[in-house]
Amino acid sequence: MEQVLADFKDSIEDKEYTFKDLSRMLEVAYKKSFKGKKTKSSATDVKKEPSVYNNFVREEIARIKEQKLEGVSAADYMKIAAERWQAHKKTI
Repeated sequence: MEQVLADFKDSIEDKEYTFKDLSRMLEVAYKKSFKGKKTKSSATDVKKEPSVYNNFVREEIARIKEQKLEGVSAADYMKIAAERWQAHKKTI
């Protein structure tokens, strides 16, 4: 980040700039500093295994959808699954 700010400072001259000009200059400094560098790559990230809760909710939502309830939104599916999780949690 220090390199980005240093490049940005170097590009500023003694004149007035608009916000858009400054924003573009900062963007150029950022791209110059991070050119060819990957900050984070999802390809190299290790995916975490789904939790018991995640698996339960995925399966419950599938069961609820099979019932073909009328007028039920995606948020309602999640609410129903969460309520069922609370009941299920007490049994484990």
